Amino acid sequence: MEVFDATTDGREAKAALRRQMMNQREAMPLLVYQQAGKGFCRSLPMLLAYFQLPDPNADRPLRIATYAAMRREADLDPALADLLLVTNLELYYPATTGQDPVSGLVFGRLPQGTAPRDFLIAGRFGVAEPPEDSWLDDPPELDIVFLPGLAFDLSGNRLGWGRAYYDRLIPTLPGRPRLVGVCYAFQIIKGSLPADDHDRRVDILLTPEGIQPVRKP
Repeated sequence: MEVFDATTDGREAKAALRRQMMNQREAMPLLVYQQAGKGFCRSLPMLLAYFQLPDPNADRPLRIATYAAMRREADLDPALADLLLVTNLELYYPATTGQDPVSGLVFGRLPQGTAPRDFLIAGRFGVAEPPEDSWLDDPPELDIVFLPGLAFDLSGNRLGWGRAYYDRLIPTLPGRPRLVGVCYAFQIIKGSLPADDHDRRVDILLTPEGIQPVRKP
């Protein structure tokens, strides 16, 4: 677990931590990365059991918003592929829309029986995203939103790329989806990440080794 030094300028400290985590993530050997993917196949069912999902009394499928991993990012696709085989599940992927400073995220639903690699296309910033003809006008009522990040702390604060896409998206979602930070164990830091008023804390962390509840303020 890394230690975050908050004694320096917050913006500089964030930038340094982003570089550190990116370098550590991209230096991960392929075998270790693949083993982590298998680890999520074991830890994702733990998460669903923790949240008591899917709800047997629900009259709709389990709805999960996920993301397309890139550059050795924690990859949930193997675990979600397993889940699709045994659960009535709808998967949603984000796409970037609009131009800065008013750009944001919209969701596209993965068609039933289609693999993500056959659905997603190259999008902005080199991230795979759903094609425009699949974008939804309104976000669905989700049960879980999986949030990637470069670092997290044990209070649920998340360090992303600084564009605040998810921070702006989450308040627009109907209902109260569970917010799950997805990362490797080394991305959970000791100490506290600096957080702004608009930053959205996650409810729990999911790693290849298991789940890590966070402290609530």
